[in-house]
Order: sequence, then structure tokens, then C-alpha cells
Amino acid sequence: MNLSTLDKVFNAMTLEPPVLLKLDVQGYESTTLRGGRDTLKRVDYVILEASFKPMYEGEMLFMDIVRLMEEYGFQFFAPGRVALQSKKR
Repeated sequence: MNLSTLDKVFNAMTLEPPVLLKLDVQGYESTTLRGGRDTLKRVDYVILEASFKPMYEGEMLFMDIVRLMEEYGFQFFAPGRVALQSKKR
């Protein structure tokens, strides 16, 4: 299996707003997001799953994901799945 980062995958791509990033990475949300710092600057919305109780070893829980995304300029705006909107909107 080849592994990469969001930044490596999307670096050369033109992303036309509005940009929605949907992640389904089974407990690797923080690792995936940290590998996409530059990509997230070009993203308007992020949808991902996050748990209130640990399901996977080492996974970040809901509030930790919300705080991490706030550092990247996003704010939580929808219940259910974690949906975050860029604060620039």
C-alpha cells in the first residue's frame, strides 16, 4: 500500500471554491489533517467522523478534533458527523 499526505496529493491540483473535503480514515483523522496543513488553507468545508469515546487506538476524540480544526481556521457548525466551516466564510 502506498501512503501519502493530503498536501502531496493536492499540491499540484487547482481547487475551485467552494471546496469540500470528506475524510473517512478510521481513527487516523489527526494524522491525515496534520499532513494537509497547506491543503486545508484552500478548503472551505470538512466533513469527518469523530467519536466521543475511543474506538481505535490512539485516535483523537471529538473535542480534540474540533480544537485541532480551530487551529487551522475552521469552526464546528453541524451535529452528527463533524462538519467544519472555514472561519473565512
